[in-house]
Amino acid sequence: MESDTDNAYIFVLLTNALESLVGVLVLQVFLRYFQKKIRTRLGQYLALLGGVYGIEIIFWAILEGRWSPVNILLDLVSFHPFNLIFRSHLLIGVGLLYHWRTREQIQMRKITEQEYQLLLLKELKTKAELEALQAKINPHFLYNALNSIASLVHEDPEKAEKMVLLLARFFRYSTQRSPHYYHSLRAELEW
Repeated sequence: MESDTDNAYIFVLLTNALESLVGVLVLQVFLRYFQKKIRTRLGQYLALLGGVYGIEIIFWAILEGRWSPVNILLDLVSFHPFNLIFRSHLLIGVGLLYHWRTREQIQMRKITEQEYQLLLLKELKTKAELEALQAKINPHFLYNALNSIASLVHEDPEKAEKMVLLLARFFRYSTQRSPHYYHSLRAELEW
């Protein structure tokens, strides 16, 4: 008598394990080949759960030795409450697993999009810093100052040297990285 009970437990354990494996396999096939073909979320759930239900019926028909197209078709269209209750645990499990998986995919997509946006912002920041540095240098001022120094080199070399040093100090002041965008009038006049 105990061996019949043990055999029943083993049978239930093995069939549940096989059903779970079949459910996971159906989910993987659905995710790989069919999910993107169905546009609505509800349609995806219905297609997945319908596929799991159909595979479950075929699985039990094979397991019970009733493998014939007529028996499978009759099982597919008979929505007996006990039949639905008996198969509901697998449908619920696969549905929850699918929900968790798609939610993870959505979160990963959002993270990837945020990382991409962050990279774009960093690139824009670098470009803006470069443009600000170029604006600080002001090439026309530099050209005019160098031309003035070049004309002084032959006439008054000491004054030309002083202008070069002053120009270097000015550029050191104007290109230094400072968190302040504005300076006092006193500091500007001093420079």
